[in-house]
Amino acid sequence: MNNLISIEKLKDSEAKNLVCFPKYSEEELDRRIEELKMLNVKCLVLDGRKKLGKFFVLGKGHESLVVKALNNKGKFHALKIRRTDSGKPDTTHEVKMIKKAEEAKVGVKLAGSTKNFILLEMVEGKPFPEWVEKLKGKNRKKRLKKVLLEILNQCRALDLVGLDHGELSRASKHILVDKNDKPYLIDFGKASVERKVSNVTSICQYLFIGGDVAEKILKILGKISRKKLIKVLQIYKKKLDKESFLKVLSVLSLKC
Repeated sequence: MNNLISIEKLKDSEAKNLVCFPKYSEEELDRRIEELKMLNVKCLVLDGRKKLGKFFVLGKGHESLVVKALNNKGKFHALKIRRTDSGKPDTTHEVKMIKKAEEAKVGVKLAGSTKNFILLEMVEGKPFPEWVEKLKGKNRKKRLKKVLLEILNQCRALDLVGLDHGELSRASKHILVDKNDKPYLIDFGKASVERKVSNVTSICQYLFIGGDVAEKILKILGKISRKKLIKVLQIYKKKLDKESFLKVLSVLSLKC
């Protein structure tokens, strides 16, 4: 497999530029190879959805790249690589946020971390907009309702532990849905425990109030009263209690 790059042979591969993206240096690569060995990463598996140069990766953002990795025990993981031009000095903040999300049983499990890498449980799934687009058949409304309810419950769980994701009003890249219709909230790089939580309100804005995804969802679900939804969300935002959350679900015709 030419997309399988051994860590031992990384220096001889152009894939070294991914490990030190966007500015390569041999010294930095040496440091990062040692970190990968600490994480027991055996190979990089470059077969993701996004093309970067001649290679395919799982994702590319302003602060990091994400690639598939294989560990010494033959298990696949998602490897988040801190970009060399990242505004953050290390992965400390994001790792703390991932661990906080784990308290709420939300997100992808952390497998390990170093200064420049975060190793995560591998979730094989579709980005939420793509999953909605491909929903077919007579059960699609039922399946959609199930996933929407789970997303809202996860956002509620984050609210309860005081962790604000920070990017759920633009959640297209931050929700994966696996083959069993289980959604995962991902990417806690901009999450915070300092600001007031707005996970439920932000995700409702994305899913039901504005944008292309909301339009596609409502075509499947049928009409909802945006006015009523906004009203109950305003109440929930003030109280953050179970009763007001249940009223949000009621307006959306979703049941716990």
